[in-house]
Amino acid sequence: MNRRSLLLLIAFLGLACGALFLLLDPGREPAAVEAGVNLGSPAAEAQTQPEALTLTSEARRSERGGPRLGTPRIPARPAPAPATCRVAGWLRPQEDKPWSDASVALVRGLESGVPQLLAQARCESDGGFVIDCASEGHATLLALARGYLPRTQDLELSFGQTQTLADLDLDPGVAIAGTLRANTSPLARFEVVAIDERDLPLLQLEAGALLWNGAGFDWRFTTAESGPDGHYSIGGLHPGEYSVRVSTCRGPFASLCSGDRSPRSVRAPSAEADFGFESSALALRFQSAGQPLAGVRVELTNGRWTSGRNSDARGVVSFELVPRLDCTLVASKQGYEDLRVPVCAPASGASATEEFELRPKAPAPSVRFLLSSRHGAPPDELRVRLFERGANEDTQPLRDVELHPTRESCASPVKEFVLEDLRPGSYRALLFAGTALNNDFDPANYIGTHCPVELLFALPSQGELRQSVSADRRPALRLSFQDERGAQIPATCTLRDENGEELRSVLVDPAQGVPLSGHALSKFGPTLVYSSVCSGKVLVSVEDGDKQLYSGTQTLLPGAVSAITQPR
Repeated sequence: MNRRSLLLLIAFLGLACGALFLLLDPGREPAAVEAGVNLGSPAAEAQTQPEALTLTSEARRSERGGPRLGTPRIPARPAPAPATCRVAGWLRPQEDKPWSDASVALVRGLESGVPQLLAQARCESDGGFVIDCASEGHATLLALARGYLPRTQDLELSFGQTQTLADLDLDPGVAIAGTLRANTSPLARFEVVAIDERDLPLLQLEAGALLWNGAGFDWRFTTAESGPDGHYSIGGLHPGEYSVRVSTCRGPFASLCSGDRSPRSVRAPSAEADFGFESSALALRFQSAGQPLAGVRVELTNGRWTSGRNSDARGVVSFELVPRLDCTLVASKQGYEDLRVPVCAPASGASATEEFELRPKAPAPSVRFLLSSRHGAPPDELRVRLFERGANEDTQPLRDVELHPTRESCASPVKEFVLEDLRPGSYRALLFAGTALNNDFDPANYIGTHCPVELLFALPSQGELRQSVSADRRPALRLSFQDERGAQIPATCTLRDENGEELRSVLVDPAQGVPLSGHALSKFGPTLVYSSVCSGKVLVSVEDGDKQLYSGTQTLLPGAVSAITQPR
């Protein structure tokens, strides 16, 4: 045998020995408690990082079996405060699902029989947890999850130390199981509760209420939901007597819980805690003018119980009900009158069908505003503020909406705007056509591209009302003051009425199409000046600092633009 063959043989024997060692010694359980880690030391800083705490869980597959959901680890958390005790670790993974409602708590006072809560925290989906406590000394860690017995472990907490509890195994305990049926049909999505009625010290946690029995904790109550076959199983119980009843109902059979259900005394473990319900089937069919109505919202009520569903394409909605249950039916669909009638479920095991006719609603009254203009095409915007006739000035409007013309009237010289779904009655409407240049919708102070209009009208109980509205363009002044070089002079403009009172005004830069702030004219070209006056005389004053550029009287006419270009 040459030297190369000898080296290959030695390497092969080494690999075989390593594999044999792994088969004979599959690994040791990690230490249950690692105490005495100083929070200020480099070791503690390393423990606060998830990469440094890759403690793996060695699950006893021979006991549990099944697939594992990843490797649990201690969740990453910021370093705790100096006067804090920390406990970290994880629960042993379940066979085939993550932890959804597991939590941990620190308690003390068990020697005196009065449990005192120190701290509590929820576990991650892989079972990892970190819990901090501001009290040191003797304490008990409590790990709990629905479907498992609560587990306790005594600890000695010290400030500045972290204790690591790895691979905490929860015991499923015993169970109370059974089947829920209505006549011969299984009942799914019913919640069954098992209550421990013993008079023992109570510890209330976010995850539920626990009883202290002197040696450990028991669930005060715990629940399970029935599956599609009606079967349920409440786990996490110690052997003993429990009060078991159906607590809530969901899904299509929820109406069967409309009555009170007496609890049953069941001794755990038990696999025969069955519940039987009597039920009857009630089908409701809705139509209009001989045609089925889909999407009818149907509500059945009896006292505090209520159930609602929508009719299908055949106009049918079905309920499973307590036999001979008297209900109030309310059916509604947009465009149809609401229906409210009493209905009664048939006898146990029987089925019945009832048919109902929904009548179409009469069209709600509406107002059509026919907008025209004597100065070109009418605008495409109309804001409507609607009040009841005789309402106070401070009353909020019944409607305050922006309307747009109907598609058919967009290119017409008369544009149509529709305000729908009004109650019959007498109204006052303030109409603001075009673009608003300020935000004051009091007609006396409003300034926009068009003058406001006030209407009074009475709306009949049926049909529609057509109102003609003339959208007059608001008068404007066109100011342009230039120096010898043709540049715009940075002047200001003020408008006053015949009594000398200053008028509200808005200056607009046509080149940019935006209102200007204050009274300063545009630097880029002529300026349009609008005021709250739609007609009449105004006093115009244009100044450049202390220099008077223009002072005179102008007559405003709807739709007219008066040019002022020559300073005096």
